Amino acid sequence: MYRLEDKRIQSYFLGGKYPRRDESRHVYEALSRLTSAGGEPNGVDLKVLAEAAGLPARKVRVIVALLVGAGLVARGRRLRQLRDFETPDEMEAFLGAYEERHTGDRERLETMMRYAETTQCRLTLLRAYFGDEADGARCDHCDNCRGTEASAAAAAAAAMAAT
Repeated sequence: MYRLEDKRIQSYFLGGKYPRRDESRHVYEALSRLTSAGGEPNGVDLKVLAEAAGLPARKVRVIVALLVGAGLVARGRRLRQLRDFETPDEMEAFLGAYEERHTGDRERLETMMRYAETTQCRLTLLRAYFGDEADGARCDHCDNCRGTEASAAAAAAAAMAAT
């Protein structure tokens, strides 16, 4: 139930879910410019914002969702900026937290890949993942343990037949 292609697919989705820090900054700054004094008092269309930020609309949509979640932007038919980051440090903390989520998702994907590709006892790996002490014993129930038993039995049978 595992194929290496699965990792590529998940990596692709993670790339779309987590825009780079500079892309997020471009969208936020473009929105601030477009809605500041003399700008659009009724908000900005997503397409206009994407053009102003120089990014694809799909990526801008993801970033806007983040800004909405942070309470900085209201989304209706048009996007309206509700407030600015109070300090540059607040913006950096916001972007940093998002990068940490990205790193965590990548680490979980790598953990799943190690689990799928291991030749070790899967129960031992699961126990270690959840913080249980591993005694090093094989469970004799997972596919890897059963595969080792079958291989060992076949090798023993072949050795006896050869003598």
